[in-house]
Amino acid sequence: MTNEITIYVMLTPLKTVAHAYVNEQEAKEEMLNTFLPLGEKYSLEPCALKVDFEFIKRVYILLSQELEKREKKGAPNGK
Repeated sequence: MTNEITIYVMLTPLKTVAHAYVNEQEAKEEMLNTFLPLGEKYSLEPCALKVDFEFIKRVYILLSQELEKREKKGAPNGK
């Protein structure tokens, strides 16, 4: 099983990938607030990310570890 989700890839002036975002608005804000004031001409491109079960398992493990760390610190879930 493979699904596709749209991510937004920020490219450097040399067209190498700098960052990837799942939220288009966050990507635009980062570009406007961080890179454009420096005079750097980054670009933003939508991209289809193929997500399979292995990818989902890896994300689950990462999120589980983060949740465990937060619980040890006493932080509420989702914060």
